[in-house]
Amino acid sequence: MRILITGGCKNGKSRLAQRTAVKLAGAGPLFYVATMIPRDHEDELRIKKHIADRSGMGFETIECGTGIGSLLSRFGTQAEHDGQASRVFLVDSLTALLANEMFRPDFSTDEAAAERCAADLWNVVTGTARTDSFIFVSDGIYSDAMQYGADTELFRRGLAYIERQLSGCCDIVAELCAGIPVVHKGKKLAVTIFAEQMKSGRTTEHTMKNLELIIGGACQGKRSYAEKTFRLNRDDIHTCRRDSEPDWSCKCLEHIENYVYYCLETGRQPRTDCADGHILICDDIFCGIVPMSARDRSWREMTGVYLQQLAADACVTRVFCGRGEKLQ
Repeated sequence: MRILITGGCKNGKSRLAQRTAVKLAGAGPLFYVATMIPRDHEDELRIKKHIADRSGMGFETIECGTGIGSLLSRFGTQAEHDGQASRVFLVDSLTALLANEMFRPDFSTDEAAAERCAADLWNVVTGTARTDSFIFVSDGIYSDAMQYGADTELFRRGLAYIERQLSGCCDIVAELCAGIPVVHKGKKLAVTIFAEQMKSGRTTEHTMKNLELIIGGACQGKRSYAEKTFRLNRDDIHTCRRDSEPDWSCKCLEHIENYVYYCLETGRQPRTDCADGHILICDDIFCGIVPMSARDRSWREMTGVYLQQLAADACVTRVFCGRGEKLQ
């Protein structure tokens, strides 16, 4: 089994990948291929959290920040291991792997890094035993309108190239959106592999409340979709601001990402006890390049976590080009 999982920041990619790896491994060998090389305190904290999250799951951790092709020599070729116990490898993440290969400690940029990484990954996947499984985690860093420098654009194109190459040999390609798998390849197979994650997580109480969560990129028509679908008028909709508490008496709150920013600034947790019939609209702010500002990084991560919390008890719709797609 070969699976590629991608999506925005804090959308539940690593958690889904870990649970899937454990499910596929059964009682067999389970390896966590850690690609991040810490460069600052923030990276160190992120690594500690990942270690804590997978604690007790049975992973053997392999540090492989560069030279991913070494896995093939370390674990043997297809001919050497066919017929033996199947192994599961979780590679988290392709984003960190490419960054390590492309941006060197001497501050040089390796323009051939993406093609080399893609070739190495392909060789590992196709060269190991047929019964081995691989799960790759990547990041959706393509959905913003910012203009970046040459190195950043090279990195973004490179990561997309690696994902495209891997998708060709993967059985499942899935994008995580508010913790919900949106499957782009292998839908029938994914229903079995992602069974729990693809079921609605709504409780009886929240089903009665009929909480609606509408998400999507900027200017995609989320408000218009909500107005038409739920027959809202102007007075029904409150636009959240970064400097004040929203008016929770309104039926619909738009730009709840601004409410999350307000919570971050005031040191509180966003509320999840929404009233019966509430409609919440949020811009997808977590699928672009990692912001330079630590505050903006915290904001987008907090927004991603909040959407996962809301989505567990909501009917979720993603709006793209004015068209709504029910995710659950």
